[in-house]
Amino acid sequence: MNQRNVQHLTAKELIWNVYVSQLIFLAAAVLLSIFFELEQPWRVPQQDGLGFIPVVLASVACALFLSLAMKKRLVRDKWDDGGINEILFSSLSGWHIWLMAAVIAFCEEYLFRGALQPLIGITGSSLIFAFLHFRYVNKPYLLLFVVLLSLWLGVLYEYSGTIWMPFLFHFLFDAISGMLLAKESKKNTD
Repeated sequence: MNQRNVQHLTAKELIWNVYVSQLIFLAAAVLLSIFFELEQPWRVPQQDGLGFIPVVLASVACALFLSLAMKKRLVRDKWDDGGINEILFSSLSGWHIWLMAAVIAFCEEYLFRGALQPLIGITGSSLIFAFLHFRYVNKPYLLLFVVLLSLWLGVLYEYSGTIWMPFLFHFLFDAISGMLLAKESKKNTD
């Protein structure tokens, strides 16, 4: 589906597309895990417990800062995804933004870190992750940002040995970004 077609989707259609794509990602992760007999990545770290949380929180803060700085410093055409995120998140309630962020983080981290990264490495899984966010492909700054975030998620996975660290980062980044977009959108319509 090209950018022009996506921009003509209603909020309800965008939401439906998000959940269908996540279901496809989840199915792919499960099938890859079974076919290649991959170790399940969802184990809780024993040696450090929840000690990784400060690293995740600091990482999220840095990523949000970079995202907001990019939005403030670059002209809209350089960072805008065509208004898709604004349409999507402005149509959701707060709890739905947090739920969607959890679903996205779970499915995408299971596929890209839990299934693909052990098979093709951090770089390969990060590039596939970035290109599946197709609306960023024609936006070099957004594409670079997503590639760097994905590489960082891969590093977090390798560092911790569990998917919980990149999951928590992805969840918090998406949820907070979604809440900020929804708040900004509401402020602009008032």
